[in-house]
Amino acid sequence: MVIYASVGACAALLALLIYRYDMYEREPWYMLALAFATGAVVSLGLGEMEDWVLGAFAAGGSPWERAAVAASHEEAGKLLIVLAVALVARRHFNDPMDGLIYGAFAGLGMAVEESVFYMAGADPELRGEFVRLLLHSLWGGLSGFGLGMAWFRIRYWPAKLAAGIAAAAGTHFAWDCIALNARGLAAHKRPVFATIGLMLLTLLLFGAAVSIANRCSREAFSPQCTGRLAGWPFTLLSRRRSS
Repeated sequence: MVIYASVGACAALLALLIYRYDMYEREPWYMLALAFATGAVVSLGLGEMEDWVLGAFAAGGSPWERAAVAASHEEAGKLLIVLAVALVARRHFNDPMDGLIYGAFAGLGMAVEESVFYMAGADPELRGEFVRLLLHSLWGGLSGFGLGMAWFRIRYWPAKLAAGIAAAAGTHFAWDCIALNARGLAAHKRPVFATIGLMLLTLLLFGAAVSIANRCSREAFSPQCTGRLAGWPFTLLSRRRSS
């Protein structure tokens, strides 16, 4: 029971951190909850769909093939959720940052459902579940970022759309390849540095997407605003330097 509560607390913390990036035209809580819930529901059916695809193409044995199917289907699912929000709730999808925000919440919903599924069948580790929550949120944000740029026809939007989708699917595929190939290896032989490097790369890509979307949002809603994109604890560091 403690592990479930811990995962819930981690998910809530990530949701608050993501929500903070929506600085100039905040989304209503019920729309974010809807994106989260839709991500969880979509995740319920993706497992069977991925198994069917692997079976239909007789591609169930290779970690590379399994990683390709998982990355493509899950990132497509997140992208379709963001597109559905943009089409159905246009009144709320009115900010270049919205694609990233809704994508991240959809990814978080998928991650929570996936964590619950895996925790029910094995002895889970909080560290591993937190990584799952974090990465799915980042991947969803990257996919949604590209769609947000395309929806509002931001300059060079075709390149940004392609880059966002490629970054999400590419890092997701690489992560699953490492994870699937590492199963069964001794702890000291697992590719620790590869996973840390890939996680840092994903964080950097997500940070770049947040910075671009934030600038576009500020120009659209509050050009004179001087608010800081980086919040706590980074504001504490800047205060110390100024003092």
